[in-house]
Amino acid sequence: MRILLIPLDRFDVRSNEHIPGRIRLLSGTNEIIGVKRAAPFTGGIGAPTAYMRYLVYAAKVFAYGLRHRRDFDLIFCFESFYALVGVALSLVSGKPCIRDCAGVTREWLQRTKPSRFFAFAALTSEKIVSRFAKMMTVLSEADKQAYVEQGFAPDKIAVVPLVIDFTLGDEVAADKEVLRRRLGLEASKRILIFTGRRDYPPNKKAAWWINDKLAPAVSQRYDDVQILMTASGEIPQPTHSTITFTGLVPNVFEYIHASDIALAPIEQPSGTLTKVLDSMSCGKPTVVLASAANGIPQLADGHNAMVVKDGSEFIEKALYLLEHLDEAQEIGVRARRTMEQHYNYEVWETKLNEVLQRCIA
Repeated sequence: MRILLIPLDRFDVRSNEHIPGRIRLLSGTNEIIGVKRAAPFTGGIGAPTAYMRYLVYAAKVFAYGLRHRRDFDLIFCFESFYALVGVALSLVSGKPCIRDCAGVTREWLQRTKPSRFFAFAALTSEKIVSRFAKMMTVLSEADKQAYVEQGFAPDKIAVVPLVIDFTLGDEVAADKEVLRRRLGLEASKRILIFTGRRDYPPNKKAAWWINDKLAPAVSQRYDDVQILMTASGEIPQPTHSTITFTGLVPNVFEYIHASDIALAPIEQPSGTLTKVLDSMSCGKPTVVLASAANGIPQLADGHNAMVVKDGSEFIEKALYLLEHLDEAQEIGVRARRTMEQHYNYEVWETKLNEVLQRCIA
């Protein structure tokens, strides 16, 4: 099958993020075509330059689709803005269009609080796309239920979760002390890690909470703990003495493997926290808020993660893991097994291809 992918991103393929993961699933037995982007052009939620770049890209994709309308069997689009281009091409070419969702749009807008114009445009485009798209794929049963409650047709929604490329972490896995020497980290310290770009509002909020609440609580109890924060973005001032901001790193999985405990203090009522999939696939005990289970329903408190209801319990269970590193390691082992069982590539590649075949049929 030949698939027109919108947008065709090739700038972050060494990642378990949404688009790279979908590209891996789709390209296993299918041929992917489209207009490539060299980099994301969001520039922040609803930035004026982002709208212009989107419109230019949309025009290029539409022109490409018209020229090659006999060369593809199906159109696969990420999110509603890109799916607007997809459904327009679908109406012209007669080829089915699938919209793939990273989360529930209405919930995401409530959490990130963009401009009213951006929110209106997102919800309006979603309604248009839902009418003309053949199918919508979502990441979890919770996301599907949320869309059904909004009036979307349940028979047009298929659940296909994010999948994990285990080689990304496995190829850099090494003895922890060796990794720490290579990365310039102290071998004797207990290390917690938080990953994610801080230009994304939920990540920024989490980073500030770790700096203002978790780090002081940890430092009162222990003097041999370091908290790593990878990726780019604003840094809280003043920065707590236990926190090290690494900036962008060549391979985040090296830092995850070099750490003892992963942190994800992010409310995630819809979609899936990729950072949790990453840390669990590396066999790390991870502390998460209960809402993360909407996207990863296999999370079980004390078994393969520490699942907490609020910030106070988050601090309490992070301290518990620091105090019981052997038990933490066992939780990490079970976390890896959970990922292997439920988020492996082979099973979901087959199921996604079945969805594509149904759309064409």
